[in-house]
Amino acid sequence: VVEAWHHHAHLASCLGENGWPLTSGPVAGIILDGTGLGPDGTLWGGEVLLGDYRSATRVGGLTPAPLAGGDRAAQEPWRNAMARLDQAGLSDWADELFPDAPRDILRHAVSKGLNAPLSSSAGRLFDAVAAVVGLCPMGQSYEGEAAMALEALVDPTIEGAYTFDIDNGRIDPLQIWGQIRDDLHSRVSRSKIATHFHRGLAHAFADVARDLYEQGKVEAIALSGGC
Repeated sequence: VVEAWHHHAHLASCLGENGWPLTSGPVAGIILDGTGLGPDGTLWGGEVLLGDYRSATRVGGLTPAPLAGGDRAAQEPWRNAMARLDQAGLSDWADELFPDAPRDILRHAVSKGLNAPLSSSAGRLFDAVAAVVGLCPMGQSYEGEAAMALEALVDPTIEGAYTFDIDNGRIDPLQIWGQIRDDLHSRVSRSKIATHFHRGLAHAFADVARDLYEQGKVEAIALSGGC
């Protein structure tokens, strides 16, 4: 048995599935997942890794957000939306969107670091966007329901994308919340919002991986993970 960290395993399995030689050089691994423990003790899930079969180092990825209520955050998308909106200074909008949710209790727990571990999970970001546009905000009947509902709205013929901040490999969704709020207030369709979110996220991760390739640090780009 060879032990491997969760997201390195995603990278290595993608390499193996595609016949990447063991003797080849490193690749950029875009790993989009729910949650998995990282070597630094935090919960990962939206990473750009630099590595191969033997090892991998995180060189970029999503800015983390607290999982309010721990595992409950994966079941109730509004928790992820509130955490991200609070980070963006849009707490008033979270109050407007989720008036019946126990927001004060959760915010107190987050402020005290109680059952609110930080996570860079792409899955929880999908949940947050889904909740904001009204898809399964208070609860999911099965894992991934909100994210799949959001994906189902995507229309590839729609042009445009939301803008993510990228700083030294770190991908921050801070800007997208204001963009989504403006679109909702302007009665833009949920299909267009979903499309702009998916494309913006794809562009952001692709940009980080492309930079590694253009700098000559990697020979290929691998995409893996539950998302």
